[in-house]
Amino acid sequence: MSQEPITIEVERLRQQVELLTQEVAAARMRISLLEVMQEVARSLVSEQSLEQLLRRILKSAVRVASATAGALLLLNRATNELVFAVIEGGAGQSLEKTRMPADKGIAGWVVTHGEPLIVDDVRQDDRYYPRIAQDHSFTTHSILAVPMIVRGNVIGVLQVLNRISGTRFTQADQELLTAFSAQSAVVIENARLYQNLRDERDRIVAIEEEVRHRLARDIHDGPAQMLAAVIMGTSFIRE
Repeated sequence: MSQEPITIEVERLRQQVELLTQEVAAARMRISLLEVMQEVARSLVSEQSLEQLLRRILKSAVRVASATAGALLLLNRATNELVFAVIEGGAGQSLEKTRMPADKGIAGWVVTHGEPLIVDDVRQDDRYYPRIAQDHSFTTHSILAVPMIVRGNVIGVLQVLNRISGTRFTQADQELLTAFSAQSAVVIENARLYQNLRDERDRIVAIEEEVRHRLARDIHDGPAQMLAAVIMGTSFIRE
């Protein structure tokens, strides 16, 4: 057997070993991220403040995707707008509560189509909406955006920006963030329902308190007025 076939076989085996090593490393990273997601999911259930819940979700998403920044946008169907509910990194507070049309930008595309999207270079993508970045000095190079869906309805978009390593977002990143977004969307919807119930309870309690005060005033004023009338009537008869 000549030296050349042996060399070729050794190189082939080396490549296979290298590929398996990469797959094992990727599998370990995936397991590690899934554990992080489970930990976050358990902690989200106990969070009752909607704003704090949104912040924890976004912070965890940025961590899971190894990104430098992120944004969680909620869909306002009444105005057909996307609202930047919370921001992690980047422009920070200045961008929060900013609104944009629900059909504009990469986030708008994700909402409209209900599908995740990876954009490696936003400058080369016609769907990018630069107005937000220009107004708030928000530098964006790459984006991974996934829809937040509850019972078939899109309620918002979870997007992470610019990987720490400078590399591109991968299909594995997209799958992980999609799974995380699905869990988070359910928790957000439950938190919204809880908040609505709590607001309705507070409204009913306020109405009951007002009615109680009104009844007490009427009960107090009614007999007092009657007694005054009787006294006046008695005085008139006496005179």
